[in-house]
Amino acid sequence: MRKSRRRNDQVYLAFRYEKLIRKKIKEYYNDPPDGRSSSGHLIDNPTMAEAMHRAIGMSTVKINEKESLDYPERWMKVVDRTYHWCDKYHLDVARQYYAGVPWMRTCMNLNISNTTRRNLLAEVEQRALLYAVQEQLISL
Repeated sequence: MRKSRRRNDQVYLAFRYEKLIRKKIKEYYNDPPDGRSSSGHLIDNPTMAEAMHRAIGMSTVKINEKESLDYPERWMKVVDRTYHWCDKYHLDVARQYYAGVPWMRTCMNLNISNTTRRNLLAEVEQRALLYAVQEQLISL
């Protein structure tokens, strides 16, 4: 049971902190590399340092003191693909849930029951998990 919950935690983090993660990815690529390889060796050639910086990519993004997300660029692909799959109701429910809108307000805004909201959200999370498996972020 714990393994399944951890998968949902990763999906939640990717969707909930989507803007923050995208911002940190952008900062990573806009900031110049420090001239060191992943093993810590100094790289004298700035072009090579830049190429290594971009080729390796971002391995982890720290969201807060307690939480971090591995492979943030792949998780953003999962988010994009999931939102592309969503229809209007799935998209509205997911965006409001991950924005922290209370469930009653979401139900009133969309004129749906809480059961419908939970079912739509479960479908979005299931689709996101399937895309995460395709990106090799989680395994079944």
